Amino acid sequence: MVTPDYIRPGATVIDVGINRITDAAQAEKFFANFPERLAEFRAKGTALVGDVHPDVASVAGALTPVPGGVGPLTIAMLMSNTVKAARLAPRRSRSDCGNVTIMMLRLGLTGGIGSGKSTVTAMLRERSVPVLDADTLTHQLLEPAQETYEEVVREFGAQILRPDGTIDRAKLGSIVFADAAKRALLNRIMHPRIRALAEKWFSSLEHAGGFGFAFEDAALIIESGAREQFDRVVVCWCRPEQQIERLLARGLSRQDAERRIAAQMPIDEKRRIADDVIDCSGSVEETRRQLQSMIDKWTRMAAAAQNIS
Repeated sequence: MVTPDYIRPGATVIDVGINRITDAAQAEKFFANFPERLAEFRAKGTALVGDVHPDVASVAGALTPVPGGVGPLTIAMLMSNTVKAARLAPRRSRSDCGNVTIMMLRLGLTGGIGSGKSTVTAMLRERSVPVLDADTLTHQLLEPAQETYEEVVREFGAQILRPDGTIDRAKLGSIVFADAAKRALLNRIMHPRIRALAEKWFSSLEHAGGFGFAFEDAALIIESGAREQFDRVVVCWCRPEQQIERLLARGLSRQDAERRIAAQMPIDEKRRIADDVIDCSGSVEETRRQLQSMIDKWTRMAAAAQNIS
């Protein structure tokens, strides 16, 4: 039985199928907050339930029970509609007094390497928009004596260490971008820890108040499966040849630049998934104008969410 403890707050949950319970102890637990259903069970000695406990509804962003016996296309449609509804609905939190309050919008900023994301981040900070840099979190997690540091060194060996014992991120990068399996291993180590730190950061901002929206700047929001943790995802993009030029300017060889671009999700696919897109292929001023238009839109959205009671 899937209980609220298993569910990340705000997650989209689809409960497929029906089960019959006849055990009284299980029914007492399952219907603890549903006295009418419990009385019905006691009268009949049996009840039909899903795989998801009803209390999950108090934690999930959206919950759809799907009855058994329906066809796969119907299930796919119900799942799709549930996910869409969850994305459109503002995230909510429950205060100590039981009133529902609307939290600030959590926005994810992503894009391909060399796509202009850092430029957009700098522009956001110029406008006093809070931005969390996931790469900074990575630096912190990989510092010596950190649990993450120990695990990464154990998995990738002393070859990634500098003489002073710190991790050479360039060397680690050259290893993982050349080997998909090792890249997946590093992501499995890093991403859960980054997500936990990001959640604390967003929560602290929400607790402090005063912000309509805040950003996390991370390259792999979509690839890592973190898309659902954001109210909106913003993708920065530019032409592939511009990505190459920018990476060459950073000191990478053409081979390394092409390898790193190829290791990421194609930018056209990211653009299709995005809620908002910023074209960084033009001048800095053109990017600035696009961003200001977006900021105006996000400000209106945040104000509208705060007005929902």
